[in-house]
Amino acid sequence: MIMTNEAFILLAVSVTLIVTFIVAIFITWLYSIISQAKYKKINNFLDARLVCYFESEDHHKHRVIREINKYIGDSTLKKKQLIERVLQYGEQFIDNHPKQLMGLYEETGITDYLVKSLSAKRYYNKAIACRKIGDLRIYSTEADLYKLHTIPNNEVLYNVLLALAKLGDAERLIKILVVDSNKINLSFRSIIEVIEQFNGSEEAKESLIKQAIEESDEYVKAILIKAAASGNYESLAETYIKYLESHTVGLRIACIRALSGLRNPDYEYDIINMLHDKEWEVRAAAAKGLGDFGTYRSYEPLANATRDGEWWVRNNAAHALVSLPGGKYYAQQLVGDEDRYSREAIAAVMER
Repeated sequence: MIMTNEAFILLAVSVTLIVTFIVAIFITWLYSIISQAKYKKINNFLDARLVCYFESEDHHKHRVIREINKYIGDSTLKKKQLIERVLQYGEQFIDNHPKQLMGLYEETGITDYLVKSLSAKRYYNKAIACRKIGDLRIYSTEADLYKLHTIPNNEVLYNVLLALAKLGDAERLIKILVVDSNKINLSFRSIIEVIEQFNGSEEAKESLIKQAIEESDEYVKAILIKAAASGNYESLAETYIKYLESHTVGLRIACIRALSGLRNPDYEYDIINMLHDKEWEVRAAAAKGLGDFGTYRSYEPLANATRDGEWWVRNNAAHALVSLPGGKYYAQQLVGDEDRYSREAIAAVMER
């Protein structure tokens, strides 16, 4: 069988593509092997020098620094790897050796390198630099970080806040959260992480949260209270109670949830009173909250709430009442209640 010109051309093209594909795979594999070997060599050298640096006496540290600087030279890759090798030691080590590390950062140019990276054109590079500064605890950079808080990019703003939190800079954190709150477009989960990462005592953290709440607008107050709720700060209870009277529905709900999370019967009446709020969302939150920590004092208020005109309030009240110690017995007495809403709400819960 004689091959036509068209068939021969197709075969040649196919063979060429296959060979090209195989060569590309081989080159990629070879590049990967060479890169791994290169990184391993760099990391081995840096790891050995870092061990010497941290274990040697002060008068020997300068010699180790000179060796590191000579090896790194102008290589950005090696400088990035030095940063990664330091981070491998973990947060506890970094927090416990600030003096040695600050000396290392200054003398090897890590500080200058990351501060310069804050001025990068790409937002991504700015955000990464902020994160590294926070993770490394480079305490001389707070002012440089603060300059970035006006950039209209959530990733940068989040990492600025996170870095300032890790550096324990409560003053600048509050400035951003309060003065520039209108520029913040972060979820409360992001704010939670920022607060949780604050590098300071529990007292300092509570003070930060309380001051930020008091000085911020209603919207940010609600976010901060949601964030603080996960920490169960008893000292903030009076702040939560204060803002139960807010005109903002979201803030009242945030305070109810935060107070309920404390599970302290001392605040039971404060939540019971919110069952009479004009907004059904608030009443529903109050009913649900009482299910978390209510006592026998909540029986009657919750029973009355099962007669509410809004289904969510009735449902939450019924669930809360049944979940309380002794509440199920009390609820059984309502099955024959004259109010149809109450009967249906209790019956639906009791049947489950």
